[in-house]
Amino acid sequence: MNYIEKLNALRISKNLTFRQLGLLCELSESSVKKILSAKCAPLVSSIEKLCAALDISLSELFCPSDEIVLENSLKTTALVSACASLSIEAKNHLLWFANNIRLLSK
Repeated sequence: MNYIEKLNALRISKNLTFRQLGLLCELSESSVKKILSAKCAPLVSSIEKLCAALDISLSELFCPSDEIVLENSLKTTALVSACASLSIEAKNHLLWFANNIRLLSK
């Protein structure tokens, strides 16, 4: 899934029209339509505005995975900060826990 497809999927999952998304990110409806239909090469600032309006970070948008794990980049930052101070053993336990939760949710 490329970044345009991800942005469209997020827009649809949040039940936003092109107009509503444009209002949220201070872009015109026609600009949003052009970007999300890949009819123009968007500016980075436009992509950043779309990401902010859709509650996703640029890194999450361009990650190779088709899944967006955490919708809120603030949550990602908080999680990374909290994990930084853990011991190696605690990090290994947390990783084991996360992997098992992921397996159980499938």
